[in-house]
Amino acid sequence: MVDSEFKMSTIVVDKLLSASSWFSVDSFSSKTEIKLKKELVSSLCEEGDIVFDPFMNNGETLFACNNSSRNGICISFDNESVMNIRNKLDKLESQLQLSSFGAKQNSKQLALYSKLTDLEYTWKQYDLPEIDLVVSFLPSLQDLDKLIKQYGFANGGPVRSEFIKNLFLQIKDKIKFGSYVVLLINNQYVNGEYVDFKQRLIDSLHELFIFKMEKIVCIENNASGFDPTNNLESHKSLLFFRKVDF
Repeated sequence: MVDSEFKMSTIVVDKLLSASSWFSVDSFSSKTEIKLKKELVSSLCEEGDIVFDPFMNNGETLFACNNSSRNGICISFDNESVMNIRNKLDKLESQLQLSSFGAKQNSKQLALYSKLTDLEYTWKQYDLPEIDLVVSFLPSLQDLDKLIKQYGFANGGPVRSEFIKNLFLQIKDKIKFGSYVVLLINNQYVNGEYVDFKQRLIDSLHELFIFKMEKIVCIENNASGFDPTNNLESHKSLLFFRKVDF
């Protein structure tokens, strides 16, 4: 039985997701990621909620959470990157304490050193809570292939989506019922061949989550100069999934 509060939140979020099929940006950079992720976390969860990103990159999810009073958890197997992000977060938190906004800030950002295959151990080690929202911008297909090789999997198109599926098999029981999983992906030309990674990923994850919808992030300054030989994209896809009982 779903309570009335959950029904109301479902209506609000579904209305938000169906309002537009497009995000339009001039370019895609770390600053753009923070802005877009802040919009997503502010819309899809409440202040004080837990947001998780298994691909830390430059810490954009943590900075977006810090700017919107959400708690963020990101992991990376690159210890140097983890320490660098921690230092930046320490500076941000020390600055916040000097302002009235900082005094009201009630959130914590965790940059954790962990393998993607050690999530169960990491959750127990740090006694981490359940997740209210997953927001992750997946690595490029080339970087994803490097990760797959690093973790001992063979390369290849279908392997990429299975790798992501195995990752979310570890995460699923840590995500609260009704929560969203938002993934941004690239459909790219790799070695002269167009890879429809979006559809492969949707097909792989449909056993774990309900696929809700797709939004397109249109990169305006690439739209007229798309060059498949240089692996440039004129758009990216935001995929919205939701954890529900099947």
